[in-house]
Amino acid sequence: MFPTIFALSLKHLGPHTKLGSSLLVMSIIGGAVFPAMMGYISDVSNIRYAFLVPFCCHVYVLYFATRGFRPALDLPNATELRSVPVEN
Repeated sequence: MFPTIFALSLKHLGPHTKLGSSLLVMSIIGGAVFPAMMGYISDVSNIRYAFLVPFCCHVYVLYFATRGFRPALDLPNATELRSVPVEN
């Protein structure tokens, strides 16, 4: 999931690519939180319900890959954003 998220998140960031990539790298903490959440759910109920955690994560990644990553200008009825000069 992470390569998809990383590549689509940095697309069209322009001068904000360095900041965006550093925030994405810091977001890896989810790899430590969600397995613990899954283990807790498994302990209090059963493993079948625990698998809802990665299922929800995959559903969100599917949404992000198909619709959520698009900049505001690509969305219908979006207002034009202020243009930011691109550094070379």
